Amino acid sequence: MSLQVEKLENNMAKLTIEVDADQFEKAIEEAYQKQKAEQTAQKETEVSGSTAPDQTDSTSESDASSTHRNEMESEGTTE
Repeated sequence: MSLQVEKLENNMAKLTIEVDADQFEKAIEEAYQKQKAEQTAQKETEVSGSTAPDQTDSTSESDASSTHRNEMESEGTTE
């Protein structure tokens, strides 16, 4: 592997990196296997049914009716 650094203006640099193809392929395969193992372990630790069911409006019909009735009474109107 070889590395060249060329300094540019505005605190920038150009890096030129050369790696043997076999060495590159080996590193890519190792990174892939590591990521795959981490994802498998993560899936195995997930607990099924741990998420709460969708929550809907918890106001009951009778509560909604009394709220509507109270609003109308405060406005001075009735049904």
